[in-house]
Amino acid sequence: MKILLIKPKWFVEGDAYKYKDLHRTPPLNLAIIAALSEGHEVKIIDEDVEEIVYSPDWDIVGITTVTFTSLSAYNISERFRDLGVKTVLGGIHPSLMPRECLKYADIVVTGEAEPVWKELLNDYDTGSLKQIYNGGYLRDLSEVPLPRRDLMPQKKYFANPVQITRGCPNSCEYCYLQSVPWGKYRKQKEIERVVEDIKRIKGKYLFIVDDNLFVNFDYAKKVLDAIAPLNKYFIIQAPSIIGRDEELLDKLQEAGCFAAAVGFQSVNQKTLDKAGIYQNRVDNYKELVHKLSKRNIMTDGFFMFGFDTDDKSVFENTLNMIKEVDLDDSILYLLTPYPGTELFKKMEKEGRINNYDWSKYSWYNCNFKPMQMSPEELKDGLSWIYTELNNHYKKTFPKRVWKYKKLFFKYLPLTVKVTSNYLNWVDVARLP
Repeated sequence: MKILLIKPKWFVEGDAYKYKDLHRTPPLNLAIIAALSEGHEVKIIDEDVEEIVYSPDWDIVGITTVTFTSLSAYNISERFRDLGVKTVLGGIHPSLMPRECLKYADIVVTGEAEPVWKELLNDYDTGSLKQIYNGGYLRDLSEVPLPRRDLMPQKKYFANPVQITRGCPNSCEYCYLQSVPWGKYRKQKEIERVVEDIKRIKGKYLFIVDDNLFVNFDYAKKVLDAIAPLNKYFIIQAPSIIGRDEELLDKLQEAGCFAAAVGFQSVNQKTLDKAGIYQNRVDNYKELVHKLSKRNIMTDGFFMFGFDTDDKSVFENTLNMIKEVDLDDSILYLLTPYPGTELFKKMEKEGRINNYDWSKYSWYNCNFKPMQMSPEELKDGLSWIYTELNNHYKKTFPKRVWKYKKLFFKYLPLTVKVTSNYLNWVDVARLP
């Protein structure tokens, strides 16, 4: 059987990311599905690095999609269906909106694909395909095969993705994880399998994509101890609570972490509490950034705007906090109620959803009516703070290079990438 696996284009001309090469990572989920397709001919296309060639030569085309790429995924699927090829949609959006996706594909996989992919391929061979395959979630991550990294052009990416755990036990209101089957936290029991996977990666830089590796600090420390001898350098997503454990922070540095993406989300404690982001304490932000920076770990702070408690003062307050805690990088978003989630259903019931164009659900468009400002004021506020940050980061760039001189001089390729990042930093043009 000939199987084509596709990730639709994320980055388009005029996209928010001017430095998209830094953020582009291979589609790990497709590499795992490819590994589950042993005995078949498989090709992976990431449309951000390779164009799709439409041909009837494939037996199955599998397309992974999030909400903002779903319309592109529908178009890709219909073009292959017109050629007589069976198409499968899977990922976040199909798991949240399976009936809609069935209008544009032959098959929809909801939940995690690992429990049902081989069944799907067998049903194709026997001519007994179902419309929906519900994968639910894997209870044992040892059933996840090592991804077919050989099918991904690793040289096209800055960092290669690695996954050690899945899910997160937190209850943040904005997060889609509470509405999909794989939101439950699970960890890889055999850490040596993680080591084996990383050893197969040719590049030096990794992106540990776990939603929350730090649910269990003792487990996280064992993982960091295991990967420290591999001589890799990585970016990791981390909750703000990691600052509570000095030993954990030391092990992060020893293992090769050079940047932590921390979801601060808001500088208003009332906002955090009301949105269920109970793990964050605003009073601890500055201390965490200081603890990371003294270990030569840069902090990428993530902030979100549009919560019901946000008024127009939130933009200036956030800018002041970013400067005060001396964040090395800041990624800003608008609250996005994804269709199919409880947040979307709640806002729709309240008559607050103002846009049903899924392509606009990409964190930089206001698709709902905020409580304390207009959609235009929310969007303008985001543009304003990005413009101010552009000036701030360019002005402070030389100081930051000196601050991290040991890190930059030790890892020359990283220096080039980070320098490019800052010199092409955010401005209003990066917003759609």
